[in-house]
Amino acid sequence: MNGERFLRLSKAEEFLISRHALQRMAERAGVVLSKKEACKRFFRAAQLKPWQIALLGYRPAYSQRMRRGIRSWYFRLVIGEREMIAVITEGESRGQYIWVTTYGRDRQVALQQMASFERVAA
Repeated sequence: MNGERFLRLSKAEEFLISRHALQRMAERAGVVLSKKEACKRFFRAAQLKPWQIALLGYRPAYSQRMRRGIRSWYFRLVIGEREMIAVITEGESRGQYIWVTTYGRDRQVALQQMASFERVAA
């Protein structure tokens, strides 16, 4: 499922992108995106489950968020030539979703990777 379909099926009324998420993309990918361009990229991003993210080498704080009652979803997108993972959570108000942070591939992630995206997404 892509980001656009996720928001539609979730009956999202508002989708926000945090300054932190944009900053992380700029730091990790070396590309500065406007909120509008980041949103377009998110609409095409592929949703992944926490176990799929782990196979790609990322260590999301999924369990910690769930213990605090915060639901989160993960979406893979490519910015420049860099793989990025958008972390989406529910906002405080009904129908609000927030892109709170962005993970980027680094040396630690590469060392922990157990499968390629193509294999995980199959």
